[in-house]
Amino acid sequence: MVFPKVRCDFMSKEMAQLPGILTRSEADFIIMDYKLDRFQIEAHVPGQENFVAIESKKFHSPKNIYLDHDQNDRATKNFFKSQINRLLGEKEKAKRQFYSCH
Repeated sequence: MVFPKVRCDFMSKEMAQLPGILTRSEADFIIMDYKLDRFQIEAHVPGQENFVAIESKKFHSPKNIYLDHDQNDRATKNFFKSQINRLLGEKEKAKRQFYSCH
């Protein structure tokens, strides 16, 4: 069996970095959680994302505080839009706290 000479490299970057990577031709395609509206960019929806909250069974955690790592990351904002009323109730407001792995 002969395989085509296709090479696939994967990289993990922050969402905000991806448009520049595509513009500079450092990647042939990118996968984002929103549509990039730019001239001459073809967009396809590969699937639907489901947002979930994961909580410890052993330890108590505040109900309205969520850890996040990037103020500009839209994933947490989208999570809040889709499920926060179910998790906290309509009057409660969620708070984001940030951590850094660097």
